[in-house]
Amino acid sequence: MKVVLTIAMFALLGLPLEAASAQPRAVAFEVSGCGGWAAFANDTIERNSELNWFRGFVSGRDFTANSKRSSVRVVSDATIVGSVDAFCRDHPDQNMLHAALNLASQLP
Repeated sequence: MKVVLTIAMFALLGLPLEAASAQPRAVAFEVSGCGGWAAFANDTIERNSELNWFRGFVSGRDFTANSKRSSVRVVSDATIVGSVDAFCRDHPDQNMLHAALNLASQLP
């Protein structure tokens, strides 16, 4: 038990002080903007890459929002594309993270 507590203490000491009190932030790697989404409309490889990111982000957010969820909700590619297209049309200066948060907030 002392070993576990010692390891936990060293792990916590390794964190910057602001990390303990900071608000949680979303992590997103190379998130493109709405302009990029529109530019990839006919690029199947790039569009699929964006869709994979969306699936992962929205799924992760959905599961962390309700850890007691007992079923999985499936969101189709058509739903994702429609949601992102509408979001980007209304908010061209935003990025995919904002579009994903918008989609996740609209899920039942």
